[in-house]
Amino acid sequence: MKHLMVLVVLIMTALPAWADEVPVTGRHQDMTFTPYEVNDFAAAAYHKLIAKQARQGLIDTNPALVARVRRITRRLVRHAEQLKYEAYQWPWEVHVSDADDVSAFSMAGGKLLIGSHFIHNYRLSDAELAMVLAHEIAHALAEHVREQLSEVQLRHPRYPYTVAEASTEMGSDIAVYLSLMPLSELQEGEADHIGVYLLAASGYPPEAALGFYRKLVREDQGQRRSMFATHMPDRARLKAVMGYVAEVKALRSAAAAHVSVPARDFQ
Repeated sequence: MKHLMVLVVLIMTALPAWADEVPVTGRHQDMTFTPYEVNDFAAAAYHKLIAKQARQGLIDTNPALVARVRRITRRLVRHAEQLKYEAYQWPWEVHVSDADDVSAFSMAGGKLLIGSHFIHNYRLSDAELAMVLAHEIAHALAEHVREQLSEVQLRHPRYPYTVAEASTEMGSDIAVYLSLMPLSELQEGEADHIGVYLLAASGYPPEAALGFYRKLVREDQGQRRSMFATHMPDRARLKAVMGYVAEVKALRSAAAAHVSVPARDFQ
């Protein structure tokens, strides 16, 4: 038994590990994959998806809408890069998809995709659209995908996963998916939190976040919540966002009064 315990300890310590910290929230993260291998994998998957949808005539078909999305994204990314130095090095990309099943999502390393139908169906103002994009940018900044892939590795330390293998495990093994749901829900709330901060830091009224999440509540009212949902229920999510909005408004008020506050940029 003693020899077995020693073997387990050796296996656990053999895994490379990096301790990261989430911007804004300060939450500790344990990572086993490097950002470079995760970002390279994500970029390849992203470009494959964009190329496929482009062949179907679904990518960036409305120049005015694409220009609007990219203008807002540039404004947000400028402040996102102040929260994470490494983000200056990322080749940020954003495209607009006409696919019916695309709302908004991000991939590691600053790869964003948002659906034109989603923008039109929710009648998003610029500030509300900024909140959606800020949420997705927040996922990238917090390296949530890298954290989930690392969690798969950490749960099976004897098997040295590649990024591709860990990704396949997440997408094909229902037990793995369910085991990651608590982390996924935490990350979604964290992306809301960071997103509200980015919204305010970029000069948009933070109250616009409430406008967007109230639209989600109205749209989803009466619909049954999926057992595989990774977000909090919409009403609980709106309540949490109210707290984040109050937080950034308090920081702004304190800064205006020249009171000492954490070093956060709201220009």
